[in-house]
Parts: sequence; C-alpha cells; structure tokens
Amino acid sequence: MGKTWNIKHSWVRQGGDYEIYRVAGKFVLVVWGYAAQPDDCTVHVWQGEPTYTAEELPLLAEDGGTHWVKNPAGCAAFSFAVDEDGNPDWFDYSEKVDAILDEIEAYYSNPRPDEA
Repeated sequence: MGKTWNIKHSWVRQGGDYEIYRVAGKFVLVVWGYAAQPDDCTVHVWQGEPTYTAEELPLLAEDGGTHWVKNPAGCAAFSFAVDEDGNPDWFDYSEKVDAILDEIEAYYSNPRPDEA
C-alpha cells in the first residue's frame, strides 16, 4: 500500500491553484503551478484587513501583492517531489506545507521583540 497524504492544518478555502489556511489568527495562502512561477509553490501571509472571511479574501493576483506578503516566518517558496508518473507527490507536498504552517504558527503565537 502506498503512502497517503494528510495535512495537519485544514484549509479554509481551496481553488484550482491555491489553498488558504487559518494559522495563529492569520490567513496563509499557498499557491502552486503557473501562479507561483518560477517556484513550484509560494507561501504568503495576509497582512490586510482582519475582518475578511476566507471567502471574501482577494487572491494574490487580485490584491497585487499589497496585503499578501511573502511568509515573514521563513520559507516563502518551495518545490515538491514528483511521483513515478511525473505527477506531484502530494505526501511530500503535505509534509512541506505542514512544516511551513507550524513555523508560521510559532512565529505568530510567540511575542517578538519587534512588537514590544
């Protein structure tokens, strides 16, 4: 039996080339494919109006990069493995997304000196 993939953090909105998560009170956008070029995936954190719901948030192209900022907690872009058929290895993808979301959660859950 092959590995199955399971992301620890649940997305709150999903589209054809993105997922939006809610982590430590922040919306996190993971974009892949053409929208993420030249990387396989990019990670952005919403720094705009906090009253948006997940469904109301503008996507990266609609926002123009004004409020979606590259992940300030660390990893802002990553590549993932492909399986033997040349398709995305979703297990590898989920492990990387989980690690990045954990990093974001720690970053925003702990007070930082720059916020004092």
